[in-house]
Amino acid sequence: MRLICVSRYKSSLGSYVEGQDVDVNDETAELLLRDSPGSFRRESDPVPEPEVEPEPEAVEEAAPEEPDFSAMSTETETGIVAPDRRARGGRRRR
Repeated sequence: MRLICVSRYKSSLGSYVEGQDVDVNDETAELLLRDSPGSFRRESDPVPEPEVEPEPEAVEEAAPEEPDFSAMSTETETGIVAPDRRARGGRRRR
C-alpha cells in the first residue's frame, strides 16, 4: 500500500519526512495510520485543502482615561505634586 507522509514522523516503524511516498505492506500501513493519523494519508485519499483562518475583527480601542489625581495633595510651593500619604496609613505632618 502507498502512503504519503504529510508531516514528519519517526518511530520504530521508520522515519519519514513531509511529502515522502511510503510503500509498505498493508499491516504496516494500518499501524502507521492508527499510530499517527495526522502524519499519513492514503494515496487514493483526496488531498485536503488547507484551512483558511478568518481574519480577526478589528476592535476599537477606548480613549485613554484621564489620570485620577484624587489621592494626590495639592501642589507645593516648588510646583512638585506630593502624594497624600494618609491613604497608606502614614501620619499627617503639621
